[in-house]
This record gives sequence, C-alpha cells and structure tokens, in this order.
Amino acid sequence: MKVLKFSLLFAIFLSVGFSSAPPLTRFVEILRDFENKYAPEKAYIHTDKPFYTSEETIWFKSYLVDGVTHKPTTKSNVLHVELINPEDSIVYKTKLFVDQNTFGTAGDIKINKNWESGKYQLRAYTHYMLADNEGYYFRKQIQIEKTLEKNTQLDFINLNKFPEITPISDKIPAVKNVNDIQINFYPEGGTLLANHTNKFGVKAIDKNNNGIALEGVIKEKGKNEIISMFRTFDYGLGQAAFTPKQNVKYIAEISINGAKKIVDLPMANEKVETLSITNNQDHLVLQAATGFENLTGYFIIGHVRGHVFYSQEISKKDKTIKLKLVTKNFPRGISHFTLFDPYGNPKCERLVFINAKNKNSIPKIVTNKKEYKKREKVGYNIEIPNNSNTKLSLAITQKSVIPLATNETIESWLLLNSDLRGEIPSAAAFFDPKKKQIQRNFLLESLMLTHGWRRFTWNELYKNAYNKKENLPEKGITISGYAFAEDPEFSDQKIETNLVFLEENPFSEKKFTTSKHRFEYGPFVIKDSLKTILQAKMPGIKEKNQKNVTIVLDNKKKSPKVLPLPKYNLKKETLFFENYKKIQSHINLVNFNFNGVNQLNEVVINAKAKRTESNYDDIASDLGSYGFPSNRMILDSIIGSSSTDIFDLLIRVPGVSVSGSIGNRSVSIRNSNTNATPTGNNANQISNPLLDGNPLFLLDGNRVNITFIENLQGSDISFIDVLKGNDAAIFGSQGANGVIAVYLKKNTSVKITGKSPGIINFLTHPFYKAKEFFSPDYFNDKSDPKPDYRTTLYWNPDINVQTNKIENNYFYTSDQTGKFQIEVQGITNDGELIYSIEEFEVVD
Repeated sequence: MKVLKFSLLFAIFLSVGFSSAPPLTRFVEILRDFENKYAPEKAYIHTDKPFYTSEETIWFKSYLVDGVTHKPTTKSNVLHVELINPEDSIVYKTKLFVDQNTFGTAGDIKINKNWESGKYQLRAYTHYMLADNEGYYFRKQIQIEKTLEKNTQLDFINLNKFPEITPISDKIPAVKNVNDIQINFYPEGGTLLANHTNKFGVKAIDKNNNGIALEGVIKEKGKNEIISMFRTFDYGLGQAAFTPKQNVKYIAEISINGAKKIVDLPMANEKVETLSITNNQDHLVLQAATGFENLTGYFIIGHVRGHVFYSQEISKKDKTIKLKLVTKNFPRGISHFTLFDPYGNPKCERLVFINAKNKNSIPKIVTNKKEYKKREKVGYNIEIPNNSNTKLSLAITQKSVIPLATNETIESWLLLNSDLRGEIPSAAAFFDPKKKQIQRNFLLESLMLTHGWRRFTWNELYKNAYNKKENLPEKGITISGYAFAEDPEFSDQKIETNLVFLEENPFSEKKFTTSKHRFEYGPFVIKDSLKTILQAKMPGIKEKNQKNVTIVLDNKKKSPKVLPLPKYNLKKETLFFENYKKIQSHINLVNFNFNGVNQLNEVVINAKAKRTESNYDDIASDLGSYGFPSNRMILDSIIGSSSTDIFDLLIRVPGVSVSGSIGNRSVSIRNSNTNATPTGNNANQISNPLLDGNPLFLLDGNRVNITFIENLQGSDISFIDVLKGNDAAIFGSQGANGVIAVYLKKNTSVKITGKSPGIINFLTHPFYKAKEFFSPDYFNDKSDPKPDYRTTLYWNPDINVQTNKIENNYFYTSDQTGKFQIEVQGITNDGELIYSIEEFEVVD
C-alpha cells in the first residue's frame, strides 16, 4: 500500500468543512452522502467459458448492480457490451435492456471466422459509468483461436489427465536471472513506526508480471546478521515482519543461482502513526500506535465500498490502543479502515477482506447420480437455503479444458477486481473452494497488504464525488436532435415535432423544441426494429405558408477509449487452452466429414463488383433529385480513403476549402455565392445554412447540418457529389453556397431516408434479444448419428429461484467421457453473491 500523501488543498477543505460538527461526524457524512447520491454502478458478465474458436458462440449473462450494496441498481437500465480485439479495436457492440427486477440480461456473440487469434477483451459499462475512469468498467479476457486445422486423431484418455491447479506452491520457479525479478515491500498502514513491530506485504513478479514464489532475508544494511525472513507463494504474495530502529537502513536480500538481488526497505520514523490489523475471520484486532504524545482525539472509520459500518473516537491518553471487532454482521468484501488525527487528517489506512459469508445461503447443486453414460439424461436441483428471489446463470463444461479456478467469477470481480487498484490475474483462485481455508485467508490477507482501494482516496473524495459532472443514467432508447426553420425570419420559432412508430399498433407523440432547438423522445424499451417517422413544422402557420424545416438527429454516442488488458502469461491456463484447441480441431473434423463434403485445398478469390458511372447517376437522381454534379468523388477509386475522415476527403475536391479545428469545421465552395463569412458550428445551437458560409449538406438526399456528417469516415461513404454555381440552382437560395451531397454505403450503420423537408424516416434499432442455447434431447432423438463432443454441455442464463430451490431440471451428456463441472453464479435480492461448483463424470 502506497504511503499516503496529503495536499494543502485538502487541509483547507477540512478546515472549512461542511459544518461546525466534529471531524468524525463530518467524514461519516461525506461517506453517507457518497453512498446515497454518488454510489457507483458495477457490471459483471458470466460467460459459459473463457476459450473459444472461430464461428463458436460466446454465451453470456450480464449483471448490473449498485456498486455499494450489490442490490439491483436504481439508476441505469441500459448496459453496453463490447468485444475488443488484440489490437484494441471494437469488433462487436450491442445494447442490453436490464430490468431492475432481474439484475441483468442474457446475450450471445457469434465469433466471426475472419477474426484473428489472440486475447480479446469483453467490456461492459453503463452511460452513468462514463463519468468515472475507464478502469471501473467490467473487463474480462477472452481467448479466441482462429479456425483450427482439422485433427484426425484425439487421445481422450490423455486429454482427461488435465492439469490440476495446485494450492500454494512450495517450489521456487526456474528464474535464471535474478535481475528479472521485481520485489516490492508495502508497510502495513502505509507508514513504519520505529521501535515498533511492523508488518509488510510482499509481492514478487517476473518480467512478464507473473507472480513468483521465492525466499529471502532481511538485514541491517552493511551487516550480515539476519533480522527476519520472508517467503512468497502463489501469485508472488507473501508477508514479512520485524522491528526497525530509528534512522537505520534495512535491506531485503534474495539469491538465485549464486547471484544476489538487494532491495532497500523504507526507513522507520519515531514521529508517525501506524495502524495494524489482525484478521481472525470471526473478529478483527485493530491496533493503533503513535510516536507522538498520545492518541487522544484520533478516530477510526471503517467502511465497505463506501458504506460506513464502524466509527470510533479514541478517548484514552495512550500511545497504543487495541480494539476487538466482531465481524459477524459486517458486510462481505474489502473493509477499508482509516486512522485520522484530531484535525481530520488521514494518517494510515488498512484494507481487510471480510469473508463472513452466510453459510445458510451457500448454494447446493445436487445431481441424481455421480456417474453417467454417454448421451444419458442428467437431472439436477439447485438449493439456496433461507433465500428467495435469487437470479442465477448456469454453465456445464468439460473440466479438462475449462479452468474455472482461474476464470473471473461474480465474487472475484464484485468483491476484488472492481474495488482494488490494479487488476488481479486469476482472481477467482482467491475463492477456490479446493484450497484450504487457511491458504485462502493467507492469500487474501497478503493481497490486502499490497493493493490500495481504487474507488477513492480521502484527499480526492471531495473532488471525485462532489465536483464531477454526473452522467445521467440511461433508462431506454431515446430519439433526439435538433429541428429549426431554414428561413432566417423564423430562426427563433419553436418547432412542433411529431414522432410515429409504424407497427401493428402505431405509436404517436408530439413535442415542441426547446429554446435551443432541441427535442427528445423516450426512453423507450424497443424489442424489435421499428420503422420510424419524425416530422417537424412551424405551429400556427397554414400549410401553404410553411417554410422548410430541417431535422438533424443526434449522432450515436461514441464508445469510450479502450484500455489494453494487463499482460500476463498464465502457464496453467495455457495448458487448458491446448486441450481445448485439440477438442475443437477434432470437432471441426467431425462436422466437416459428417456433412459429406469432399475436402479441397482452399482457394481464395478476392473480387469486388464495380459500379458504372450510370449506377451513381441513378442513385443521385433517385435520392438527390438533381442533374449532374460539378464534381464527383467515388471512394472505391481512392487508395486509403476508408480510414480518412470526410473533411480530409472534401479538400481533395477542386474548389472546396475546409477550415477550422476538429469539432469546429467550416466548408466553402469556390464559384458559389459566399458573401457570408464561413463560420463554425456552435454545439448548443444548430446553424441555419443561409446564415453562414457553409454549403447545403445532403446525406442520402436529406438536408442535414455539418455536425451530422463530421464523424463520417471514408469506410461509411460510397461517393460524394459537389454542386457549384448553376449546378446548384435547383436548390434555390438553399444552394447559394453550393451543395455537398454524401451517399452512404448500403451496409453502413448511419442511414436515414426520405426526401421531403421537415420529415425523415429511419429504422429504430431495438435492444438485443439473446438467442436460445441449443441442447440436444437424446430421449426424443436417439438415432442422431452425428458425434457430439461439445465442451459446453448446457447453458441456462435465466434461472429464477423464488422458493429456496429449483427442481427437476435436466440436460444430456455428450459422446465425450471424463469429468464435467456445473458452475452456478448469481445474486440474491439482498445483494448476496452466489457461486458454487459441482462435478460429475461420464464413463464408457
């Protein structure tokens, strides 16, 4: 844990405070205000497995919760899910509607056969989360392998000798060069008090950021006497303790292959405070100490994810005090204890993991047998004692290829990775039930000593929670934009808009624009694509006197920037993945041969249908309703145009000039009536084409503002027509500054249609609806001759436990033998996390 640093600004903030209340009261108020008004949201995604190959489907269940209580969030109903390739480009994105009564929504992603092999990132976030750092979004590593060679043989016996993931490792790994090791020591509480026993968290990693097990000693610098010893285990985590003297330098020393590595330790001080905690699971022992006169007036605050569960002012005039706290009723997760001085300055902090899981709520998965034959029916029940209204998702996978002990779980994400600084690889292993409880406790305790709480530090709480711009939560799909009269005489006129959904039962709603020409409809929960019409007109004016009204829809929100995943080389996961690829390559062969097709060497023919000039004329005539353009730019004929933005394309057209900076562009056309000075666009008010020097812009024949096209790339555009002088005369005064007509490719996501001024029609896209997982029923179809080697036997994302248990559920085994695992994840309505694994075996 890093040594705390406190700014003068924070001291000033404390001095003025919220009120004249004592510092302890003020800080409790800060946290309660944070919990009630600014509590974050957390998302989690449960996938059926961590490995996939081309053309497989990623089956997933999303969970969205209040970041403090882990109960259903009352803020957002929309979750954005994206898959990001190894080059940090988004290859898939969708929006899910999350009913606050169900915690989340199922989804699926079909893997494109053209996607390259590598480590992909599955990301999920809400609009409300965008005000926070990107590191708070849910992120999970997914390994994808491009189409494999078809394996003709598969040794199922050796394949089922899977690599066991062992508990704490006793062997020092083969690290040849001692300089490839980095060791860090973290004083408990953040400070070292001289002449007082101090504990350290220790973390050792190699050059690939993998934790390594090693042994070492602590000495006084310049002396050979060993003062203490230390050892790291799984994930390079360990602990050390000794009593340092004032103004004495100490070192840590390790030796590998005869070479030594020396690490300087922080120096102790007599005039500091320290906070030490011993976690006995059922109770904590807090010990605060100071090198100053005494601890009178100091106080301690304890919270879990921002929820205050303990606060205590110290009244005794002692230099050291001990407090015993029973953890039975403490919330589960990372407890964050801070020691403050009497003036409210935070001096020390300590993280402790409270693992007081209610034993009565641990789920129990019961199968009707422990051994099954191939293609046999497996019956199972799930029991959750003393809990009702629990939402679960369930995956049944082959144990020899799916490493559940290292895969992210709902517990490891919501209780660890979403709250700690720095991402923890294989975080699920800290909750692995196969590890002994004492081993899990040691690893968690070491983890708490080496990581800080990420949500806020005390000296940043005011800035983060009170001064940030809060993004409004999305409740559904909104349709918004600008509508304004094109005639300058009516530029301040409010516009009446009318939205119509064309469906079996048509929906219609009218609204007036605001003073800034804005309109917004929704939020809507749309489950199927809807043909939509949006009309705008000036109210109170006869139809024959209506002036043209322009409608500009808001651009789709851009995805936030992508943070690359930390690079880890997990050898145990690699062994599982090799097994997985062997099975998948054999499945490819089985599927290929079963289809009865003769295998030929692959021949790739790259060709593109070319459009003739008359094709473009037909499109322009149909959508644009004008004759021939002054200039035409066909994007397919320009090398490198797909990655070029529209303004860089326009400057290649003779007579077209572009000026201004990004977000404030203006365009002018030579040989047009450009008496008006070209000006940029104000983000808060759409400009009238007659009031600036910009030409008239058409997008697929629709009159739009420059702001509507500024994010277009060459990859979106088929061709661009530019009309100058007399060629633009058909548009009358609207074409006085020239016309730029942009035509989109058929497959682009930016698409609007309709030619009449004041009316546009488009397709409103729905929330994604998950496909149903196919599970064969061999009772009704016993004669199916196709071999079945699925690695995911069964997936059910929507299990609702309302009366403590679900019964009489079943699925069928495949033609694969070996051990399989039933994994259940979920949340109760009280915010308690559910995770359990049960095994069964399939034999010949």
